[in-house]
Amino acid sequence: MRIINIIEQSSGVITNVTSFCIYEEQLSNEVVEKAEEFFKTQILKNEHFENVEDMEDVLQNALDNGHYEQENKNYYTIDFIWGELN
Repeated sequence: MRIINIIEQSSGVITNVTSFCIYEEQLSNEVVEKAEEFFKTQILKNEHFENVEDMEDVLQNALDNGHYEQENKNYYTIDFIWGELN
C-alpha cells in the first residue's frame, strides 16, 4: 500500500498531517488527484497572491518540488511526501 502524507508546519512545529492511502492500482490516479488538490487548497488558505499567474506558478512549483514555504517569514511550510507500507 502506498501513502501520500501532506504535512503542514508552522515555525517548525507540525500542525497537521493528512494522509491519502492507495490500496488498489486502478484507483491511484484518483487518490493522487485528491491529494494534489488538498495540497493546493491548503497553500491557498495560508497565502495571498496578487494575480492568478503568480498563484498558478507557485502551486505548480510546489507540486513539482513536493514542498512549499511561505516567503513572508510566517514560517508556514507544507510537504507532499510519498510513503509505502509493506
